[in-house]
Amino acid sequence: MAETCYVERAQFILGDPGAGKSTQLRSLFRDTRFHKNGEIPEQKKLNATYYVSNERRLYLRLMSPHENGESLKIFFKKFEDRMRSEGVENHRWNFFGPLQIESPDTNKIPDGKVVIKEFMDRFKPERVRAVILSPNCSGEFIESKTLQEHLEELHEIDCEVILTDAQVREKNGLIYSDFFDFT
Repeated sequence: MAETCYVERAQFILGDPGAGKSTQLRSLFRDTRFHKNGEIPEQKKLNATYYVSNERRLYLRLMSPHENGESLKIFFKKFEDRMRSEGVENHRWNFFGPLQIESPDTNKIPDGKVVIKEFMDRFKPERVRAVILSPNCSGEFIESKTLQEHLEELHEIDCEVILTDAQVREKNGLIYSDFFDFT
């Protein structure tokens, strides 16, 4: 990767398939920096890039690499290609996207916590946050033993971790957008 690619922050939403990850990601638009009326967009396809400030951009992905059938190599290449295509030398990049907390054996990409660790090693962001959806959009909690294991593994890789109640889609957007507030 070219030295001019600078990744400032990365935030990942982790959950099982169907947990409401992309719905939670969309709630970011409650912040008027990302949508003029603070309304959550309903259209299926959204822009991938948003200005956080004059020199900062956010790359937003609604689908996890697990759902897209991407390998780790392809996932990282798409991010690098996005940065390069939009003039990396003048921008600080931020990332917000979903990951499956556990990857089925059939996937080409590992569990979310492994992806985050590899992302950190590759791009060296200043801050990384993992948002675990528990309860998910259906009100189901991650089992406490499993949750504790996930928390320990994420803390081992020096990642900030928060738990979010994903039952109401519009309630968490400002929590997510605050992570990209540099004032």
